[in-house]
Amino acid sequence: MSFARARHRAVLNVAFQVILTSGVMATVACTVFVEIFPGAGVTSRKIPDHWMQGSSLVLSTVICVPIFLAVLFFFSRKHKACAPARILGLRGGRNGPTWTWALAILPLLGLYETINWSSGGPLVDDWMIAIFSSASSRPALFLAVVFLAPVGEELLFRGLLLGGLEGTSSRRRVVAVVLTSLAWSVLHLQYDLRELLFVFVLGLLLGTSRLRTGSIWPAMAMHSVNNAFALLMCWWVLQ
Repeated sequence: MSFARARHRAVLNVAFQVILTSGVMATVACTVFVEIFPGAGVTSRKIPDHWMQGSSLVLSTVICVPIFLAVLFFFSRKHKACAPARILGLRGGRNGPTWTWALAILPLLGLYETINWSSGGPLVDDWMIAIFSSASSRPALFLAVVFLAPVGEELLFRGLLLGGLEGTSSRRRVVAVVLTSLAWSVLHLQYDLRELLFVFVLGLLLGTSRLRTGSIWPAMAMHSVNNAFALLMCWWVLQ
């Protein structure tokens, strides 16, 4: 078996182990926190419905992302074919600094909002407004949505999966970007069809940045800018 094929199999194995293990651990951790620590004021019987939207998103993100990262690095280091720094793209990039890639997402956001507005769509979905307005701590929501969520999602999709599946041929790299973008879109099924199309296109841009730079940091930066823009739109609509 060639080294490339062995690496691909190892990456898929690690991805399966990471998703399964971190999912189970995060579920247990959230259950323990909610049910065993009533003194913190977060039991499933006492949380008001409005708190369960924004604040529960913050709580689940703060608990799940660190667990996911720990499991990711644990299983990555177990496989010699999955050197974490190389597969995840943790080293410095090429083809421009990270901040220039972060700014590159702004025209896409502007184009999407223009199309959305001209077609009569809402500036912000009702469920996003509900999450933003019901968060008990706006700084904590910002931390969860703008920093923690992009780190976790990018390390999984544009890090582990794309880094392990890209291969050396141009065709294989294109297929890897498309597949990881589709998988990432599945994670956002709460959106409507138009928004899912935007998520897919955004995934293509994020994947391209990973391949062009060899680093995960530009994708994280663009992802953070996108999420920060969404929170800014929520704030603007509520004013």
